[in-house]
Amino acid sequence: MSAAPRTVNAYAAFDKTGECKPWQYEARPLGDADVEIKISHCGICGSDVHTLDSVWGPSTYPSVAGHEIIGEVTAAGPSVKNLAVGDRVGVGAQAWACLNRDPNDNCRECADGQDALCDGIVWTTAGAYKDGARSLGGFADYIRVDSNYAFKIPDVIPSDVAAPLLCAGATVFTPLSQEGVKAGDRVGVIGIGGLGHVAIQFIRALGATPVAFSRSANKEKEIRSLGAEEFYNLNPDELPDELQHWQFCIANDGLSRVTTVLPEPTISCSSTPTPRASFYAATASEAHKSVMTVLQPSESASLVSPANETKQPRYSTFPSASDDVDQTKQRLHDAQFTPGTAPLWSRLFFSYANPMMSAGNTRQLNNEDLWELEGENRSAAAFDEFVEHFERHDKSIIKAMVAAYGGRFLLCGLAMLFTTACNVFAPAVLNHVITVFAAPQIDMYNLSAWLSVFFGSRLVNAIVMSHMHFYLELIALRLTVTLKALLFRKAMRRSIQSKGDAKAVDISNLYSSDVDNVLWAAFQINSLWIIPIQIVVVVYMLYAVIDMAAFAGLAVIASSMLVSFIIAKLSGSTFEDIMKHKDERMKTIKEVFNAIQIVKLNAWEDKFADKIHKLRATELSAVKRFMYLGALNIFVLWASPLAVSAVSFAVYAIVMERALTAAKVFTAIALFNALRDPLRDLPTVIQTCIQAKISINRFSDYLSLDEFQPTNVTRDDSSQPEDVVMAIEDGTFGWTKDTALLSKVNLTIKRGDLVIVHGSVGSGKSSLCSALLGEMDKLAGSVFVRDRVAYYSQQTWIQNMTIRDNILFGLPYDKEKYSRVIAACGLLPDLRQFPGGDSTEIGQKGVNLSGGQKARVCLARACYSDANILLLDSPLAAVDAIVQSQIFGECICNLLAEKTVVLVTHSADIIASEAANMKVLVEDGKLTATRHHVAMPRLSYTLAVSLRSAHGDDSHDGENQP
Repeated sequence: MSAAPRTVNAYAAFDKTGECKPWQYEARPLGDADVEIKISHCGICGSDVHTLDSVWGPSTYPSVAGHEIIGEVTAAGPSVKNLAVGDRVGVGAQAWACLNRDPNDNCRECADGQDALCDGIVWTTAGAYKDGARSLGGFADYIRVDSNYAFKIPDVIPSDVAAPLLCAGATVFTPLSQEGVKAGDRVGVIGIGGLGHVAIQFIRALGATPVAFSRSANKEKEIRSLGAEEFYNLNPDELPDELQHWQFCIANDGLSRVTTVLPEPTISCSSTPTPRASFYAATASEAHKSVMTVLQPSESASLVSPANETKQPRYSTFPSASDDVDQTKQRLHDAQFTPGTAPLWSRLFFSYANPMMSAGNTRQLNNEDLWELEGENRSAAAFDEFVEHFERHDKSIIKAMVAAYGGRFLLCGLAMLFTTACNVFAPAVLNHVITVFAAPQIDMYNLSAWLSVFFGSRLVNAIVMSHMHFYLELIALRLTVTLKALLFRKAMRRSIQSKGDAKAVDISNLYSSDVDNVLWAAFQINSLWIIPIQIVVVVYMLYAVIDMAAFAGLAVIASSMLVSFIIAKLSGSTFEDIMKHKDERMKTIKEVFNAIQIVKLNAWEDKFADKIHKLRATELSAVKRFMYLGALNIFVLWASPLAVSAVSFAVYAIVMERALTAAKVFTAIALFNALRDPLRDLPTVIQTCIQAKISINRFSDYLSLDEFQPTNVTRDDSSQPEDVVMAIEDGTFGWTKDTALLSKVNLTIKRGDLVIVHGSVGSGKSSLCSALLGEMDKLAGSVFVRDRVAYYSQQTWIQNMTIRDNILFGLPYDKEKYSRVIAACGLLPDLRQFPGGDSTEIGQKGVNLSGGQKARVCLARACYSDANILLLDSPLAAVDAIVQSQIFGECICNLLAEKTVVLVTHSADIIASEAANMKVLVEDGKLTATRHHVAMPRLSYTLAVSLRSAHGDDSHDGENQP
């Protein structure tokens, strides 16, 4: 052990930009009571960033940050008794205090055990010893500190967990310990960030009740998961009139906010003592509160005890390199403010987004760079709010939009009215400025005043307009999420019957074009009432400047508006034609791609291509007409201001024989320019609103389609015996409410039954399956289904992914179960043929599988599911008789022996099988169900099938030959 100085490799900031670079320095000699620590982990927190950036006053550079240090003791002074070389220790914010070791020291704070308040305290970061040596932080490979401020870390606490406890943990643990918080106390925590989330866990561990206060309402779920029993939004308007009494409060969010909302607890301001503490104390004193400002690192010895191993601070880890230190510091700096927590000035100028924009300028942003969305901006909250109004207002989209966002639209409208007023009255200010300049003697005071008004109004106008567009964007985002979620929910709820409804437009157009149309209207809806006001005010101001000549211009305006209105009307009807033709084209394209194999096999490509081209030509004709109308509209818009000014000046100078002064000309031109935008925008706004109304009508038509009725099937029926899993009583079903396809159906299926449904083609077998699933309209009677159902549809359904993923369908992979399923479904020979086995990617709609292979993959998916009931609609129709027999024996009778199986089939052998408990004959919508005594149980039937199939030929691929 040597007390000689050591060369330390560190990362230091050299100016207030805070950029860290490699640096070496000579550590001070090892004192008698000091230890030298080789650093393995070092945390970074907000105070490190403030120190490096000189936020708390000028820092001494080079500056090395880091006061959450974990490492191994490599050397110890002769007076060190509590630590030894090789110990794993931690160092917090304090590196040294006098502790009255010198006879000349007379430190009352150290004598009272409050050494964090020692006059000669040396902070770990940016501290200074009495001899002038500097204390530099833990972004280094070694550090030397007083052994009284290095604490052993128990083996049960990992280093990366212990490090943040030495800062955030010590900061909140010290006041809890000193105040003697115990079971039964109520302890408030103000501000749930880096300190607050640790405080809640400690309070909970002490048996007390944590009460959380936060400015971020969207944190409530997370905060409660940490152990907080109560949560309050830190807004006086949202707090209860009287809060229950508690004994203690930890303030991590500024005492000025705390003193306005709390009753009379003892308040601990959890921060390093600063000159502002006296101000806080004075503020709290006026509010009759008891204050203590504390950070007592000596409490860290008990803080990092084994009892606290379960206290998990929230943190991220990074490698120790110059670039990583800068990146970590930047990420911490970026996380300082969010839209919900930023101060007023930051929200006013959107400066809280600057760090994120800077980061995006240098690297690709990821999720961790983005702040957490506030509750009302989350998709679920926006959707729930809108749907509540949607249901309350008879499913009217317009009424729901007004109820949900009407207040916000009005607020944005008032902001837009203010910005419009600034733009409209700018020419009047210009008139005064020109008048002052035209005077024989310029009044500088008057000129300065008018120029100040001019530039001040432009500045305020820019700020208000920015916020108006920002909040309109927020509304648009919520509306986008809401409308698309409504469409998705409707698509999931649509009944099969609604597929042929005339209102069933193409959802892809609704999801894209129609949503966009509604959003554009949302942006411009306030212009619909503000632009006419703007036009009237500008015309009045023109009248004040050029007298009756303004009405000549007004006549031109009226003519242009009439033309624009006619054009907008024609554009609206043309747009309806475009959307109708687009729907027809998309429907045809979808039909062609859905049946592409049939189209190609019959060489129908040219015929369908001609049909699609004709539909596209019709659509393009309407689009061309729409574009011509738009071009004409633009010409009218841009020509109107020029025509207005020309006519007005001609009337004023020639007809009225008035003199045109510079002030009148420039003011009038400015006013005519102020008319240009509203004249140009008003027809566009009207046209946009017409398009939005058409889109909303299309939305309403789609959302009014019939839905699947959950009441078609009853899941809980106490009148049914426990062994009955499916039942239909006096059921009548149809695809429309007017026509019954199945009549007076009575069917009872018990647990473990094998039910074989047979009948001629078109007799209603698949309809019976749909009735059991609740897909058909129930016209009479009742349907009961007790357990979960796995359904195999007559038309195989394959996804574009691997064979295994098609079978698992999102369930966990169970090798033994999976092997049994693919063997029972006869897939093993097929998988051996594929180069990738069950990892073979299946093409769109199973294009690289045969009909029999697709059928067996779908059957395997149903068998692998955890459902107790399997409803199988003709799963064996695509395979030959031998494979039918094998699958029936190995899969239906063996693998599914304990399941309830309803099997639709045309196979005479299976219909004659003795393994079925019930056979159901469907004829002309009528059911004849016959329950049989099972002479040969399903497992026994498997053996018989195996013996018969042993004489068959297994060399085929399992396809049903024509």
